[in-house]
Amino acid sequence: MSSLELEEVLEQLADYVESLIKVDCITIGVIENSKIIADKQRGPGQVANYSPLIPLYRMGKGLSGKAYQTGKIALTSDYFNDNSFEHEPAIDAEMQRIGIQASLAAPILLEDKVTAMFWASQSRPYQWTKQDLEFVEHFTQLASLAIQNAQTHADSTRLNKELASRNQEFEALHEFNRRLRGPTQLKDMLARALDLVQEAIEIDSGALYLLSFDNDKNKDDLDLLQLAASIEVSWDKFEKYGLFKNISEVPKWSTTVELGKGFIGRAAQTRQTIIVENLLPLTQDNPDITRTLAKWRSGLFTPLIIEGKLIGVLGLVAIPPGQFLPEQVRFVEMMTGQIAAAVNQVLHLKVEQEREQLRAVLALARKVAHDLNQPLTVIQAELDFVLQMGDTPTFEVLLRLQEAVSEISNLVREYQKIAQIKFSEPIPGISVIDI
Repeated sequence: MSSLELEEVLEQLADYVESLIKVDCITIGVIENSKIIADKQRGPGQVANYSPLIPLYRMGKGLSGKAYQTGKIALTSDYFNDNSFEHEPAIDAEMQRIGIQASLAAPILLEDKVTAMFWASQSRPYQWTKQDLEFVEHFTQLASLAIQNAQTHADSTRLNKELASRNQEFEALHEFNRRLRGPTQLKDMLARALDLVQEAIEIDSGALYLLSFDNDKNKDDLDLLQLAASIEVSWDKFEKYGLFKNISEVPKWSTTVELGKGFIGRAAQTRQTIIVENLLPLTQDNPDITRTLAKWRSGLFTPLIIEGKLIGVLGLVAIPPGQFLPEQVRFVEMMTGQIAAAVNQVLHLKVEQEREQLRAVLALARKVAHDLNQPLTVIQAELDFVLQMGDTPTFEVLLRLQEAVSEISNLVREYQKIAQIKFSEPIPGISVIDI
């Protein structure tokens, strides 16, 4: 039985009991969280419904409750005339409905915990024999091992499926990350990110909001920086308000979102994913929103967080209600982690580029100062000499002044031609400007 499903195990156990003990009805039920998750019954007549009675059994009510509490077989030869257990109206009503007179309840234990129950019953008074009890005791031990094997097999199968699913997700995420990398401009990277998300989970439209970089705005504002490509859907009444194709078509009230306001703002504030099964009832009180979101039903809003810091929110919408399944939500959350890392990398790259530009400008300024210093020194020296002597400058002095001025003019013209500044390392570790 080590490779059988739970239903198959119960089927074989029921066949085994039925072949060796002669009773009107037998039932084997596996219990989890106060519910019977699987059961098999044998015998003519009414089928017992034990599931709603399990909580009462856990409280010690009825014959089965006695078996639960003691962990031992509980039995009666005449159910309704036996006061050795606590009667309960709901349990008695079920026993009367299925016509039980003699009954036996045996707990099936796994690590001293009741994981299943075995019931045997007769429709007439019956004295249970020593052989009956020995068989039931042997059977419950066998059933415990068989059910444990079935549960282990089920857990193994489930874990293998989950592992295979996680491997597929990992491969898909790796491919997503590979295709995401490349653009060094923020908006280009965001556009690619939305295209890849849309492709991965087949959503209708989406948007990426990042924390405001505008000094004139509140730093906690979220600015719409990128909109996903959208499909066209023709609904006559709302056609002109269709799905947006670019940011210029988005209403002004939607281009900037305050922290804590709307689904985007709430996802940012709580740093938790928000799933909306149906947007329509939530937008009917706002005419602007209703017109804008007329076609969309499902919504998924996920924060972008990197190194514990919130940097933005990904918002996705779809036309069918209840579009986002749990596995899609999990994958979107993993993708937002990759998007957040990519945004962070691009922003760091931008800062580094600005620093490099500043370094280049400072290096150029130092070189210009150095190059101009020599002719200026000549001019200064000649002028000082003329002023000290009080004489009219000689032709030779004027010639040297002219040469110095010409050198300055030539340098200025050359600097005006500079398109970019590069550095070289004539000596390892020492970079110099290379015009």
